[in-house]
Amino acid sequence: MPQLFGGSLAVNVLENPYTDTKLEVEDVFVKYHLNVNAITNQYLEILITEEDPVVLFPQNVEDCASENVSTFCLADVLNKELRDLETAFAERSDEFEIPSDGDLENRIDAALKQTADRQLLINDELEVAKMTLDLTLETYNQIQLVYPLHKEFLTLIENLEDYRDNLGALRAVIDGFPSKFNDATTIHCK
Repeated sequence: MPQLFGGSLAVNVLENPYTDTKLEVEDVFVKYHLNVNAITNQYLEILITEEDPVVLFPQNVEDCASENVSTFCLADVLNKELRDLETAFAERSDEFEIPSDGDLENRIDAALKQTADRQLLINDELEVAKMTLDLTLETYNQIQLVYPLHKEFLTLIENLEDYRDNLGALRAVIDGFPSKFNDATTIHCK
């Protein structure tokens, strides 16, 4: 599996959708979760709608083509999103704003508290993002394994309904026969 927790932070900033410094911390996390949700939904759509989706484990990451919807390939794409998020916040870690009202000592204390609170929020949200990523991949893997069985059960249900209908039609024909045969000497066949 690709590394699920960031560590390789060398990412091209131009491709990183989370580096917009105009966005608040909360907005960046909302954007991340919406992007990850959209990516996962695309993979699920292909997995469910394709007749025979490609879910084979590729030899390497480069073999993860757009038609391969394996858990490994989804993990690679989602891991890139997480690395981009971590990179964006690593670049923003030195942000420090001193409020303009009050005396200098109180303003510096307020700025330090605000920065510490923001960093605590970032750390907590990054931890939640990592746990959510793991849970998403575990759930997706289960769907990938169980969905073909679900389709087989739907086919079985259709076959059983057809059997029931045919059995009802046979019963309607059999009900036309008498339950007793008149002038029969024995009830046993010879």
